Amino acid sequence: MSANMKSTDSKARASLLVEKFLDEMIDVMQHGADKYEEWDWLEGGSWSVYVDAMRRHLRAWNGDAEERAEDSKCHHLAHVACNAMILYVFECQRLGIDDRPGATAERILEQMRRDAVSLRQVSSFDPGQEYDHLSRSFK
Repeated sequence: MSANMKSTDSKARASLLVEKFLDEMIDVMQHGADKYEEWDWLEGGSWSVYVDAMRRHLRAWNGDAEERAEDSKCHHLAHVACNAMILYVFECQRLGIDDRPGATAERILEQMRRDAVSLRQVSSFDPGQEYDHLSRSFK
């Protein structure tokens, strides 16, 4: 490499992205800002709302061979990408309510584990034990 050439090895290469698609995503986000409120999605919400929207747009594009959403006139795949971006932000920033089936199942199992520990503590109680009011525990 010539001494005059600038190295780009460690720099992000935005040129690898497709500008037209990014423009479509901007149109989708602009439509959302006009329809709702700018950045309101950062307040969180149920993740399933965005997963459902993503699936509807994918189904319309793939199953119905429809290119653009009727209400926004934006490409369905740009809607899919924007919903994926929002979910990515939710996950990274721990925003909203992670109500994915797997996450819900994990929360239920964790609660069951905690309940089992509590139940074992309660079931080990002996009514004949003397209570120490100073230490607030049974002897």
